[in-house]
Amino acid sequence: MRRVLVVDDEPHIRAVLRGYLEADGFAVSEAADGEDAVRQVRQDAPDLVLLDVMLPGIDGIEALRQVRTFSDVYVILVTARTEEVDKLVGLGVGADDYVTKPFSPREVAARVKAVLPHPRPTAPLRRLRHRTHHRPQHRPRPRRRGHRLLTWTRTRRHLRPHAPPPHKRPGLVAP
Repeated sequence: MRRVLVVDDEPHIRAVLRGYLEADGFAVSEAADGEDAVRQVRQDAPDLVLLDVMLPGIDGIEALRQVRTFSDVYVILVTARTEEVDKLVGLGVGADDYVTKPFSPREVAARVKAVLPHPRPTAPLRRLRHRTHHRPQHRPRPRRRGHRLLTWTRTRRHLRPHAPPPHKRPGLVAP
């Protein structure tokens, strides 16, 4: 069962989000301030955090900065701040999404479900070296033997001469 931490200083908002998320099958825990949120993320390691920006004590942005020092948990910021600058700051600090108040609880639950199926990479992704068996069609590149172009057949693993298109064949006239 996926775990979601709801961080908001207003109890009724936490209760509404808890109801919708539990109805969707999530295990929900709550925090009322930034310090408690950072502590719970460190101890419980939730799968996602719904984080209000305007919190007592440390605000949501500072709580997110602290969380990012030790965790790559998904974070959706929930706030009444609607200015573009506030959204850019939140996303720049490391939030995965940004929802403005007033919001639809169904929309928030849908955003949680949209974010969670994508696993975080645990290690940096390595680029594969180019090899013929990694090509989408699983066929090596055509080869040249002298002036003749050779290609791989589809049914057998051997080279055959490549026939040029009809308009380039000597002696043939294209219509």
